[in-house]
Amino acid sequence: MTVSGKKEARNPRGQDDRCAGAERSGTATLIVDGLTKRYAGRGREVVALEDVSLELEPGTFSVLQGPSGSGKTTLLLSAGGLLSPDEGRVFVEGHDLYTLSGGAMAEVRARCIGFVFQQFHLVPYLTVFDNVLLPEIAHKQRRLAGRAAELLATFRLDGRADHYPSELSTGERQRVALARALLGRPALLLADEPTGNLDDHNAGIILECLDDFVRAGGTVLMATHGAHRDGRDAVYMIEQGRIVTVNGK
Repeated sequence: MTVSGKKEARNPRGQDDRCAGAERSGTATLIVDGLTKRYAGRGREVVALEDVSLELEPGTFSVLQGPSGSGKTTLLLSAGGLLSPDEGRVFVEGHDLYTLSGGAMAEVRARCIGFVFQQFHLVPYLTVFDNVLLPEIAHKQRRLAGRAAELLATFRLDGRADHYPSELSTGERQRVALARALLGRPALLLADEPTGNLDDHNAGIILECLDDFVRAGGTVLMATHGAHRDGRDAVYMIEQGRIVTVNGK
């Protein structure tokens, strides 16, 4: 299944193409091919994903819609190199993720993929600024401090840079999490219910930021229970681990 981007997409990474894989063919940012994931539980096998395939191009915003337990989060984790499937392949910017060594996969995740989660996952004892810089701090680098400051200003959080997560509103925490995901100028943003804990006003701010990322040439795959699907390039309906319908522009 393919979502064809109809926009003139720019590279959200500027001139930095370290993300591009040597085996890349075509223009797809994300290719998921025949993913299956099973779990053993209480004497029976649970199929979380079954033969799931999709293809997303640059400059597209796609929605993964389904009820709780349908496989949305499992698909996002597998697409982002965080959960190895039992069958199938995942390509991000041409990199065949699950053929890579652990170090090489971590490098691709850091350079190519941003993650946004419903629960924010901010570090409570770090300031807002250091939470945004966390991917750099983990490698004992701070070369993207200017980029972090730029993102905080863009998200109207520059006045909160020295605050801690406990001092922020729910909407502000999610904006910090999004700024952190965008720090390395990823090609792909995977968002798992990023507006699930937000009121309509703050949800609108997050969606506007995601739209801006897409207009700059980025690719978004966002999981949702059902809201915020209007105007998206494609809506993948998932039930019991299978994509059952695809609605696109």
